[in-house]
Amino acid sequence: MKNNKGASLIFIIACIAIVTVIGLTLLVVTSSNREMKRLEKKAQETFYEAEEISDELVIVLEALAQDAVTEAYTDFMLQYTVTEQNAAATGISASAARTQRYCDYFSAALQKKISEAGTLQRLFEQALELATEETAGVTVSCGSIVPEPESVVVAGSTITRKNLRLKDVSLSFTMEDGYQTKIVTDICIKAKLPEVDTGVATTTNRFRDYALLSGGSILGELGSNQPVTLRGNVYTGGALTLTAEQISLAIEDATYVLVKDGITVDKAKLRITNSISEPYTGVWAGGIDMKNGGSLYVDANCYVADDLEVEGNGTDVTITGNGKEYVGYGGGVGDTKDSSAVIVNQAKNITLDFSGLTNLFLTGNSYIKEDVWENASNGNAALTLGVLQGESIAYKEMQTAYLVPGECLKQGHNPMPKTEFTASGGTVGSCLDSLSYRVKKNGVMTEWDLTPYLNVAEPVVSRYVQFNGGSSIFVYFYLNFASEQKAAEYFREFLQTEPGQAVENRVLQLDGSGSRSYIRPAQNNVLAGNGISYDESGFQLLSPVLTLTDRTKLLSRRSLVKERRNGLFYALYSGAAVGAMAGDYDVVTHKILNMDTLRNEPGGLQKKTVTANGVSYDLYVYNGEGSECTITEESYINGIVLVNGKLKLSASNLTVDGLVIATEGVEFSSGVTVNANGTVIDEMLTINEVGKYFSGYEGEDTTEDTVTDTVEITFENWRKN
Repeated sequence: MKNNKGASLIFIIACIAIVTVIGLTLLVVTSSNREMKRLEKKAQETFYEAEEISDELVIVLEALAQDAVTEAYTDFMLQYTVTEQNAAATGISASAARTQRYCDYFSAALQKKISEAGTLQRLFEQALELATEETAGVTVSCGSIVPEPESVVVAGSTITRKNLRLKDVSLSFTMEDGYQTKIVTDICIKAKLPEVDTGVATTTNRFRDYALLSGGSILGELGSNQPVTLRGNVYTGGALTLTAEQISLAIEDATYVLVKDGITVDKAKLRITNSISEPYTGVWAGGIDMKNGGSLYVDANCYVADDLEVEGNGTDVTITGNGKEYVGYGGGVGDTKDSSAVIVNQAKNITLDFSGLTNLFLTGNSYIKEDVWENASNGNAALTLGVLQGESIAYKEMQTAYLVPGECLKQGHNPMPKTEFTASGGTVGSCLDSLSYRVKKNGVMTEWDLTPYLNVAEPVVSRYVQFNGGSSIFVYFYLNFASEQKAAEYFREFLQTEPGQAVENRVLQLDGSGSRSYIRPAQNNVLAGNGISYDESGFQLLSPVLTLTDRTKLLSRRSLVKERRNGLFYALYSGAAVGAMAGDYDVVTHKILNMDTLRNEPGGLQKKTVTANGVSYDLYVYNGEGSECTITEESYINGIVLVNGKLKLSASNLTVDGLVIATEGVEFSSGVTVNANGTVIDEMLTINEVGKYFSGYEGEDTTEDTVTDTVEITFENWRKN
């Protein structure tokens, strides 16, 4: 009998080998499949990231294009008559000649704006205010930028529209583990052709819903216990200023309150309401100053170019409205105190309440700027500029946070007398020891290095402050931040230190919980800087949103609001295309009124009765440029009050149903009611005796208001990887 033990062993070994090979094969296949799925997932992630970058780049380019459109439209309007006069030489219609100039200007202006950044990558980073580390995995490049002609027909004539093509734009995103997706495309940018014609054939649509149109400022200066009520839209080419304790102004049912300059309420009361929540309706103002116990209540959207500033104890501000928003749209890189858009509280015992408002957008950071700063005493104009802070909702007591700590100075104190500063060498460098010091942060003593937050070239700036009428001058040393984001980061860190908590406690003791005062934010807040708020629950710090998407949202918001503001102020109706408020241009004297006809009228106030369709209407006409027309009688006016000059209303029971319009401003010194009445305006403007005072009037217009985008950006020849 044979011994099979050796064969069995070999057979077993062979089986094990086969099973091992099969197992390894399955393992390799499984591992390969998993790796392929991981690669596919990574590819999707990087593709989505690169696609998001493309969306953000479009917003950046759109913002630049909107600025170029605004400049082109400004030129379009300022050169309107000249272009018409020169059109005959071109062999095309006047409208076509104007449009050709507009297209040429747009293309050249946009190409210049893009080229000035140096590269598309630099433009992208600067526009979104991104730090270098935030764009480590983002690469944006462009092969070339070329105007691309396109033939279009305007008013029967063929012209050339120069679109701008960015060729071979590369958008890539690389993740930390090396995975990358690249998108290559052409981006074509074109401006929509302008649709605004300055002949005021649309006169009735443009101001039929206005109660008051004033070329100059609207004032309420003299005391009166009788309220002033304006029902309907309001426009002023100047400011809206109320400066008496007894003055009370209510603006009701106002789709638009357009204030070219700022709103000031000093001791008085101002109330603005409407039932509309659509974007871009509501209050438009250069800024808002609240002083000395003044009261402001707004139930409407608010669009404010500069600051909302609260001064004087006992001042109340409430801005509310479900579905409504407050947008402070000034601010951005290179801006100063005079062009930021923030909320600043400089008072105690106040109310600043946005809690009933749906959205609060603030696109700027606050600045320190004192009226007592010496005016460039050593010939350095920079001494008059503001110092950047890290807040969008700021409290003046917090300004000490931005002083260079005394421990960082050789002399050990900040501020110091100017004489001592001069004796120490008279420069920041001669007084500065270091930018690092020991401080207790979150209860732990630590060395805090301030240099990561500061401008490398000039980390510290000095400001001269005058006291006692200028007889004594001190020098203050302030931190000079690299960007708005760095200022915001520093402020949040500062509040965690012992000095920061001392400042916070001082604010609460002065004006915080336990008192009547409170600062309450909106339901949704998007801020460029931090936001200080407090109420009975204590002190709160709203940190700014730091995501790329939210910074892009702020940039886009600022650009779009500026664009719409120009259109509203220029054309005075909701469907206005992009327009311009250039220099001393004013819509009342330059666009609405026929000033030549008005100036030919006899001097003094004329009271006329005109008839349309069997109904009698009142027409008050005053021609007195540079003088004041005073209406004192108590009366009811059903019609139009038209003043070439300044209008002063001091009749205690005056009511106007129709329209009040004045070229040089309106002053209220007693109780007055003005009700916008579009039906009255439409009827009266069918009468030649009334229509002759209005520029280009050609009867009632039936054009519907339309809102259109002003630029178009398209992707062409899209290629991935």
